[in-house]
Amino acid sequence: MKSIKNVVIFTTIYFCLYVTLVSIPQVPFHIVLGLFSISPFLIIYLVFRVLTGGSDSGLTFQERFYEDRNDIRRAQ
Repeated sequence: MKSIKNVVIFTTIYFCLYVTLVSIPQVPFHIVLGLFSISPFLIIYLVFRVLTGGSDSGLTFQERFYEDRNDIRRAQ
């Protein structure tokens, strides 16, 4: 779980840096383009790590259907 946290932190810092550098006119275009070119791979890796790195809760959809609303019940 710790490695997922590191990936999320790194990706967040990367995108904050990217947004900051895009807003500064003195930053060369090739640096911004390079950061932009890497960003899709970071997002794909982040999504992959989050979806495959979690722990199984042991619950099923049948047991916990709409857990946040008690007035909705699954039709039996």
